[in-house]
Amino acid sequence: LYFASDMPGTYGESDIFFVEINEDGSFGDITNMGPDVNTESRETFPHLDENNILYFASDGHPGLGGLDIFATQIQEEGLTDPVNLGEPINSPQDDFSFVKDPRNSNGYFASNRPGGKGSDDIYAFVMEDDKEILEKVIPPCTSSLIGIVKDKATLLPLENARISIYDQENKVIGSLITDTRGEFTYDTNCTNGEYVLYAEKTSYESNTQLVGLLNGEGENVELLLEKDNRAPIGSDLLSHLNINPIFFDLDKAEIRRDAWVDLGKVITYLNAYPEANIRIRSHTDSRSSSSYNKRLSEQRAYATLVYLVERGGIDPNRLSAQGFGESQLLNDCGDGVPCHEDAHQVNRRSEFIIVD
Repeated sequence: LYFASDMPGTYGESDIFFVEINEDGSFGDITNMGPDVNTESRETFPHLDENNILYFASDGHPGLGGLDIFATQIQEEGLTDPVNLGEPINSPQDDFSFVKDPRNSNGYFASNRPGGKGSDDIYAFVMEDDKEILEKVIPPCTSSLIGIVKDKATLLPLENARISIYDQENKVIGSLITDTRGEFTYDTNCTNGEYVLYAEKTSYESNTQLVGLLNGEGENVELLLEKDNRAPIGSDLLSHLNINPIFFDLDKAEIRRDAWVDLGKVITYLNAYPEANIRIRSHTDSRSSSSYNKRLSEQRAYATLVYLVERGGIDPNRLSAQGFGESQLLNDCGDGVPCHEDAHQVNRRSEFIIVD
């Protein structure tokens, strides 16, 4: 129960207090709302709505004049800063007794503004929804990705490194350059989820890091870049970049979500070395017929090529694709050999061979 009183212990002429109502109908201890709400002047006429927003009148907080109506949301971690509802609810005169119908966004308040019938009159208001008030009362939630890029060998900061930020849909949502201290900051909303950060700099190998934001909390990131080290012709780019093969599900040719980060590193490498051409080699496990597996591996190779072209913007003339079916197994899981699914998974893969 929230109420106003000028009982002993108030900060000013009158304060807002609350008291807990017990299950048996008795009352708990009376508690002053504290200096976030109460001032040396008058705080009165409290009203709590269904969104846990407490409305009250005050002539102690900065306002338009006289009593103004303010709002604060009661949250588990405390109160939001009281905000003035502004015009047309408030005026240079006294405005108070704000109440809102919980079934809709309509309500009433009292005011002695000019144009009334007497000293204090009751006024009505109509709103489409609570959005306008909620946006005023609840501060916009932001969180920040804060990081630094360093040379992996010397741990010295690297300025002018480019950071690209990808969201959960693998779309670029931000791009920025590190400052003279190698630092960067990117402000996001409070949407929970994972983000992929790609860091690249001339004469350095790129680096990728997966970061998560939870409940609007920021994230501090350190990205380390190694000096340029080009992959030799004939080498597997995955081994050169120390990343995983691009695995596929059984009987599928679609690029899996868990391959996005590693494919992002391949894309970054190809963008960093525009003279590099690669051959995509895709494989299957031994299950099903050899002819079927050959077709399936060709579909996987083509799907990998399309991903690099459509998502990474790689020139298709730099890419070629080839399917090897089950002809190049990495283990003994051939036809008729019982193997665990994890062993079969090793063979369902795409590789990237530097050819030029």
